[in-house]
Amino acid sequence: QQGSHAHEVCSAAVDMLKFVEGINIQHEALGKPWWELRIGIHSGPVIAGTAGNTFDIWGDAVNIAARLESSGESGKIHISEKTIDYLEGAGSITPRGKVELKNKGTWSTFFLDELNWQKPFASKYFFQSNSTKVVLVQVILLFNGRKL
Repeated sequence: QQGSHAHEVCSAAVDMLKFVEGINIQHEALGKPWWELRIGIHSGPVIAGTAGNTFDIWGDAVNIAARLESSGESGKIHISEKTIDYLEGAGSITPRGKVELKNKGTWSTFFLDELNWQKPFASKYFFQSNSTKVVLVQVILLFNGRKL
């Protein structure tokens, strides 16, 4: 088990944003519609398992990550204070202030502007756990204002 799960997931989120930015440069040149990406990240315990032949995760942390994504802004990584604790100063953040998360109350949230952390070679981004601490990413890709 390793304690770098928040760093790895945030690194993956930064990579996803860079990828979409690259795609949008191509789309602009070809006259195609832009992709928009919102990312929400929260750290906390989850329950994982299969439902039929599908793997899924459940728990409050999943719901909070989803709320961070839905209340975020296009092209930004919206993270919770708990995730900032796990980053241990390895990221440049902008306070967003208090945000009302549906059915979760008011939370202090932040945008991750930059990550000052080198990911290990061939790291596995998702669901690296440290005991019951798992970082979750809720990502939504919007195409012409509609979810893909």
